[in-house]
Amino acid sequence: MIITPSTTSDIPAIMDIYQQAINYQIANGYNIWPLFDEAVINNEIREQRRWHINIDNQIAAVFAVAYIDPIIWKGHDHDPAIYLHKIATHTGFKGNNCITRIVDWAHTHAQQKNKHFIRMDTWADNERLTNYYIAAGFKLLGKQLIPETTALPPHYWNIYVNLFEIALHRS
Repeated sequence: MIITPSTTSDIPAIMDIYQQAINYQIANGYNIWPLFDEAVINNEIREQRRWHINIDNQIAAVFAVAYIDPIIWKGHDHDPAIYLHKIATHTGFKGNNCITRIVDWAHTHAQQKNKHFIRMDTWADNERLTNYYIAAGFKLLGKQLIPETTALPPHYWNIYVNLFEIALHRS
């Protein structure tokens, strides 16, 4: 299980994993992601912020990294942090504990970037996912109401998200 930067040739597999995630959300009665715009995925690849886990030469999980997140994290955005976004696992690889590998990678990546925190958010009404992230080592900091803004996709507008953080030990 290795994490590698995504390339444009990975976009079809990335989009397929997001469609699988949407199907899972629908089947389980969760809030539903939109199918992310390929141009956004391409931009994340170009900016070297799009990553994936490979297992047996297949893309098993996908995610993006950001280094600022002012709308969701409001006044805390000035803290030196990385922000994990759009994490999804291929249905054929569920149960491989990909989140643990992503968190391990994020520790190293954050330290390489001189960041002190790993942060993420998810819909506040998804108790199962909230507990999953807590079990992966994140501390639940609280809820944040996201305003309607063109800086974020509409699926974020006027909803509460849970904010999660891992504080890294500094030497």
